[in-house]
Amino acid sequence: MHLNNTKADDAKERKRFLAKRMGTLTGDNRAADNGIIQKITCRNFMCHDNLVVPLGPLINFVVGMNGSGKSAVLTAITLCLGGKTAATNRGASLKALIKSGREQASLIIELKNEGIDAYQPDLYGKKIIIERHFSRSGSSSFKLKTEFNKLISTKKGDVEDIVEYYQLQVDNPMNVLTQDAAKSFITASTPAMKYKFFVEGVQLEALDRDYKIISDTCDQIETRLHDSKGDLKALKKSTDAAIQRAETVRKYDGVKIELKRLRKKLAWVQVADEEKILAHLEQKVADAQQQIVDAQKNAEAKEAALDGIDEAIQRAKEVETRLEEERGPVLEEEDAARRAHEEASKEVARFHAQQKSVTAALKEAQDMVKGIKAEIKAEQARLHAAHGGAQDKKIEELAVAQQAAEDARANLSQNEEDKSRLEENLKTAQIDMAKLESPLRAKTEELNSAKARLTSLSSNRGDRMAGFDKSMPSLLRALQADRNFREKPVGPLGLHMQLLQPKWSNIIESTLGNALNGFIVATKADSLRLKDHLVSQAPSGYNKSRLFQFS
Repeated sequence: MHLNNTKADDAKERKRFLAKRMGTLTGDNRAADNGIIQKITCRNFMCHDNLVVPLGPLINFVVGMNGSGKSAVLTAITLCLGGKTAATNRGASLKALIKSGREQASLIIELKNEGIDAYQPDLYGKKIIIERHFSRSGSSSFKLKTEFNKLISTKKGDVEDIVEYYQLQVDNPMNVLTQDAAKSFITASTPAMKYKFFVEGVQLEALDRDYKIISDTCDQIETRLHDSKGDLKALKKSTDAAIQRAETVRKYDGVKIELKRLRKKLAWVQVADEEKILAHLEQKVADAQQQIVDAQKNAEAKEAALDGIDEAIQRAKEVETRLEEERGPVLEEEDAARRAHEEASKEVARFHAQQKSVTAALKEAQDMVKGIKAEIKAEQARLHAAHGGAQDKKIEELAVAQQAAEDARANLSQNEEDKSRLEENLKTAQIDMAKLESPLRAKTEELNSAKARLTSLSSNRGDRMAGFDKSMPSLLRALQADRNFREKPVGPLGLHMQLLQPKWSNIIESTLGNALNGFIVATKADSLRLKDHLVSQAPSGYNKSRLFQFS
């Protein structure tokens, strides 16, 4: 008989049961603390879109019309707990159980997990949620979650561990009896079929299979024991030999103690050797660090020297610039003096020409005077002879000629004075030109020297030996290779000096002079040996007396 108000009746009975649960229980029935299915959820499964079935703690009845989906609940339990699709007799695969028109489906079961026999309650809590998802593409997966819906695992093996722990045997017909199996059992059951159901229900088949495995294992163990009996004699002989060796060892306990002592001593000897090696390595490290420090100092010194060279180059460039600036006015003065000399030379030549002209005019005037005088004498003689009236005219002409002669003498005297003045001006101009040529030549030489020094400084930039004699490097190599010195000579002194301010370089060089090429030696023997090297190497211009001795 079908109930008319199933939901109301179920709620009423559930409420009544829960009210009695904390008090007197009905008969001997008692709800278990764990392993109880509390709720089943089916989405897109068989004929259901979203079916949620809450279950009571004891017996649950699922009723409905044919085809309403009652068997879907039992099939969902079987599949969600890891059962095979073929065992449900509802389809050949999972995708056949997906609702028509849907691409995927999911099943969810909530298991009660309370009491002292709960499965990992510290991890899952009071409830274990088992989910199974599958799709038409053939994919299938499991999920294990806590009561707070936190994902714990996606492995099927973990689901099988929970099912095995709670003994949820979904393939046991006494636990899950499908509709087809129930029909065949009722209508066409035989003694053989009943026995088969009995064997499957009470797990006799599984027990028989386990007994066979245990029997085979026992047979293998007996075989191994029988085979091992032949080895007992050999093992006994080995045991006797070991006992004898143990007795021998006990007799020589003192030797073992001494051996331990010697081993400990050997260990300490090895420690001492390792400490020596360590000290040697530490010394090497210290030497390497000192070399690093020396290299850094040398690098700093070279950087300072490089800075000094840069400053010297800068000063040389400044001197070159200054000389170039001074050269312009000197060249202008030279050009002015040359032009003055040329003008003076032209003026002298003009006066020489004028002097020649005046001299020629004077000579002509003198000749004219002589002719006139001759004429005067002749005329006077004629006058005296004739006493004629032309005498006065001749006297006038004579006076005019004498005046012309006087003017010519005056011009000649003036030209002589101008000649002396012009020659004096020419000499002065030549002297001034000579004076200007000497500074110009000196400035030109100074400029060429500055350019040569600038070129030398640029080509020898960074070479600290550039300021010494070219044979100085070979002398230093010879001194470095000679191992007969008590103390290696230190030098040349200029190589070990560093200017903080390169502007004092000229003063220091002029003050110390050749002492910058000197060496410092420790003993008289080192001094004599150094002199031998100086004689053999003999740097040009090197003063062999520049030796300083210290104790």
